[in-house]
Amino acid sequence: MKKLFAVGILLALALFAGVLWWQHVDSTAGIPEKTAQSSAASSTVRSRTPTLLVATNAAHGTYLQASDGMTLYRYANDSYGASACDPTCATTHPPYHVLASAQLTKDPKASGNVGEIRRPDGIIQVTYKGMPLYYSVKDAYPGNADGTGGAWSLARP
Repeated sequence: MKKLFAVGILLALALFAGVLWWQHVDSTAGIPEKTAQSSAASSTVRSRTPTLLVATNAAHGTYLQASDGMTLYRYANDSYGASACDPTCATTHPPYHVLASAQLTKDPKASGNVGEIRRPDGIIQVTYKGMPLYYSVKDAYPGNADGTGGAWSLARP
């Protein structure tokens, strides 16, 4: 039983590391880059995918997705501007995070404000309407929404 538990923990940690790596690769590819061409030249900024997208389907209705198409979740124990999801909680629902230099944007169909908070571990987590947003390790592909239940719900625009 202990061996099975340890294997489960290792798999969850490996999946969590993979999600963080995937998010890092995706977020670094889409971050506006200011390029100094000369002291007289202005900087150029690449366009990027919105930080938050609005998706709709028959099974789940309207909900938020990250720029990589992965479903985003809310944690009922969070409060405005603060995450209650500790490191153990984050193994199943990793924070949706961005690099410090990211310009936060949103789909025009999302009426609330997009923002960020700095978690105790230093990660800059994206918020919507002041509430922190998360991924779920249960979601295997973009558009999948298997991370609900208990204190977890889909993030709605």
